[in-house]
Amino acid sequence: MSPLYQVLSRLMSKQLTLTRRNRLIMTLRQKGHSLSQLAERFDLSKSRISQIVNSEDDNER
Repeated sequence: MSPLYQVLSRLMSKQLTLTRRNRLIMTLRQKGHSLSQLAERFDLSKSRISQIVNSEDDNER
């Protein structure tokens, strides 16, 4: 089982905090995953994924 799959499995079982989920979303987005892919994977809307990515960008500045 790949590390990414393990993280996603824990997320789906609610073992990850929202902060860790958001960091994972940010990491996957930086690796080239589309908003649509992330929205489907995390069961969120594309606009919510975009908000998460943008807020994480703002926090890094």
